[in-house]
Amino acid sequence: YQRRVHGAEHLLKGFLSGGGNGLGLLVVERKIYMDMQIPSSTRNSYLAATNSAWGLKTMYGLISDSIPVFGFRRAPWVLLTALLGTASYASIFVFNNKMAGFAACLCFLVAKIQISSTDLMIEGIYTAKIRENPRHGSYLLSWVWFGIGLCGGIGVIVAGPCLDVIGPYNTAGLGVPVAALVILPTCMGWLTEKRLPSGQRGFQNKSIVESWPYFLTSLILASGVIATSTLAIVPDINSNLTLGLQLGTSVFTSAAAINFLPAIVWRPMLFMFLNGVVTMNLSSGFVDNFYMDVESSTDPDVSTCKDCPHFNATFYYTIVGLVDSVFMMIGSSLFAKVMSKWTYRKALVVTQVLVAATSLLDVIQFKRWNHVIHLPDWLFMLGKSSVQNTCTMLNFMPTSLLMSQVCPPGLETTVLALLAGFSIFGSGIGQYIGSYLLDIIGMGDIGSGGEDDFSNAWIAAMIGSVTPLLSLLFIVLLIPNSSMSDNLQKPKSTTNEPKIQSTDP
Repeated sequence: YQRRVHGAEHLLKGFLSGGGNGLGLLVVERKIYMDMQIPSSTRNSYLAATNSAWGLKTMYGLISDSIPVFGFRRAPWVLLTALLGTASYASIFVFNNKMAGFAACLCFLVAKIQISSTDLMIEGIYTAKIRENPRHGSYLLSWVWFGIGLCGGIGVIVAGPCLDVIGPYNTAGLGVPVAALVILPTCMGWLTEKRLPSGQRGFQNKSIVESWPYFLTSLILASGVIATSTLAIVPDINSNLTLGLQLGTSVFTSAAAINFLPAIVWRPMLFMFLNGVVTMNLSSGFVDNFYMDVESSTDPDVSTCKDCPHFNATFYYTIVGLVDSVFMMIGSSLFAKVMSKWTYRKALVVTQVLVAATSLLDVIQFKRWNHVIHLPDWLFMLGKSSVQNTCTMLNFMPTSLLMSQVCPPGLETTVLALLAGFSIFGSGIGQYIGSYLLDIIGMGDIGSGGEDDFSNAWIAAMIGSVTPLLSLLFIVLLIPNSSMSDNLQKPKSTTNEPKIQSTDP
């Protein structure tokens, strides 16, 4: 079972998406948008839309649990998404730069839906295996994440050189056999999923009825993610109307969570959503051009920049990607040694300030101040990336721990998917706002061909550094002032600080 099923899962989640952090072969998405000369503001929205696939996990779970196909809850959906994912990579490979930008975005969205949905289905299968034989649970989980990490490293190593040697579209073609690899074990029944009895093969609504607030919120979240992503992908929609509808959808979705869920769940959920919104990653739409634009070209349609680092893909995606991975692991180790006994509020306040402060390093590089002290771009890039990724991981860990603490017993999978979904939804809304701001500060057309002007890039970086500090207010209002070693489901009555307790919605 482990060799047959998880080999395909390791390649999908590891090799293609770097374990879900975007550091695997799918960095090709950003290079293809560059090659298509998609303007930076549109590109920013496209990246947010495709990443929303991870925010739809609650919908995948609802569909698979409620609508068995031919008596199976998981295998048919794994097979369907594998066929669609394979077709997406093949379409990019065949049509290459003749494909419209929004069509490429749709293909990458489907590709990420395959990865995220298959990940959830396989998680459900090995969770059942662990429940049947808990004695071997730690070994199974170690096997799963070791394989994903190993294949993720291979994906990072392969991506950069392939982009330099065979180009982005041929590199995307490498995803075809990887996406298709899961088809064989699914068709051969290697998922070890047992067919449901004939009386249980119709629409299953028992779990939905029993936990309707969570499932209704999941449905509203999925609808919000789909609506905002559609607005980002469909071309030629007025930007003011698009942003207004996206913000309205996010407000309605957040209000539903507050109304239907207990406070112990919706408070951290709302924090993660708002934190994602104010963390406006404006630079993701143009940063690839800043680092990789050629110095000059005889082709007027090629994006150029005279005073830019001019990194190749091997350095920018592979070397920097490996450094990112190493320092993310260092960040997680530092958290365990230094912060594990802190309160949630203290840990989040300190790390949020660190994230904002280290983000200012982008301002230094965009202003080219590193040249003033004769520090070469490649060395400054490696140092900047090391510090930023360490702080990012330190900031991620308290929230990740809090997510596991607030899940009601018996609903862990559903609530974890909801919390992660709201976090990703908030990040997407933040990027959509960022796309709108790029046009306002004159950075919306970067990468559309000709000489790129990065004179205002530092403004985008400054906005991205300052706005996350708004989360300090959200931390005080929404995060419990409890030790990260406390059990939030069973708060101590002797503490002076009232803790959020689970109540019926």
